[in-house]
Amino acid sequence: MSKSVNISYEKARKLFIKIAFLLNQVHLQCKVPTASKESINLYTPEKLFKYSEQIGTIQYKGIQYPQHEDNELKLKGIELRLDGEFLKALNIYDKMKKFMVKEDADGWLKHKLLLKNKEIKRVRKITSLLAKGMEKKFGLDYLSFSMDKSMLELPKIQNSPVNKYDQEIAVQHVSDILVSDGFKVTRSSNSNSSYHISVLIRGESVKCRVKHLKYDNAYKASPLPYQVYKIDAFKTFEEQKKKISDVDVIVGYNIHDSAFACLDKKQFEDKKSRVVHAKEGQNSNYFKTWKALQEFNRL
Repeated sequence: MSKSVNISYEKARKLFIKIAFLLNQVHLQCKVPTASKESINLYTPEKLFKYSEQIGTIQYKGIQYPQHEDNELKLKGIELRLDGEFLKALNIYDKMKKFMVKEDADGWLKHKLLLKNKEIKRVRKITSLLAKGMEKKFGLDYLSFSMDKSMLELPKIQNSPVNKYDQEIAVQHVSDILVSDGFKVTRSSNSNSSYHISVLIRGESVKCRVKHLKYDNAYKASPLPYQVYKIDAFKTFEEQKKKISDVDVIVGYNIHDSAFACLDKKQFEDKKSRVVHAKEGQNSNYFKTWKALQEFNRL
């Protein structure tokens, strides 16, 4: 059994922050619990997992209470714990046991770290293993985490039209148009959210649901000298009832024409779809304009 050694607070603090930094680099979220005196919790990133769940802890070890200000704080080391079920879901549990050999009653792997260079090397191997596991599970979504998603569209081949509506591309293009028009924009990180973009209007966050501004087949043989579009804001009335309360405006986007229309959600309270004329006709005053956003009033 190794002899217990006291570690100075300053050296332990540096090691603690290094460990948190390395785990944060592989996109695990480090949060200090409200009542915590000596530990932080590690959570899965919301952008990749359905829910942000606690899957680990980093904790100072050996603190004796009560502590007095005049006494120098001595520590026994730092303990890292990781949830065994999380590691199994990433198919790295057996490999991780080479670096974290002890296991608690709940199936969490743990390892006590001291102030040695080899300990930081161990943590780097642990984070490398976590990164490989999440990359294998989530692919490009993990590799492009917190990056501009439009980089996934590169290289852009000139004169190569998009043949099919793509939700992610539509959201990105609508965001780009809003930013270029001077709006402050935030994109939702929740893939199941009712809205995709929030826009700051007079200090208030307006939630925008982005959908396809498709060609309306009912006007396919129309003699009208302009295009007529349709926005299907919701697939079913059940989806409409469930999601419309968390939406403020509907933005339709057409990738072929680089065209958009922005309508108040009130137009969709009794219908799943709305027609948009490029000129003169129904909702033409909302075509290629942010009038519905600028006039938005939650009252």
